[in-house]
Amino acid sequence: MADRLVGHWADQRVDHSGGLMADRLVGHWADQRVDHLEGLMADRLVGHWADLMADRLMGHWADHWADRTADLMVGHWMGLRTA
Repeated sequence: MADRLVGHWADQRVDHSGGLMADRLVGHWADQRVDHLEGLMADRLVGHWADLMADRLMGHWADHWADRTADLMVGHWMGLRTA
């Protein structure tokens, strides 16, 4: 009976320790996964914002450049017409 009780208690200890270790590993993995996902999401949001900002700057620059080119072309053409 004592052997059985000690054996049972030892089995419970091993199960409990194994369970705690598994919980810690799963918890650690879950934390890592959340951090990784949050990091990815933050990267995507920042990347999206940076892309939008770059598009706006590019668009602004392209509009400005197109306007300037049009002004030069019209000016050149007007200069030829008046010459």
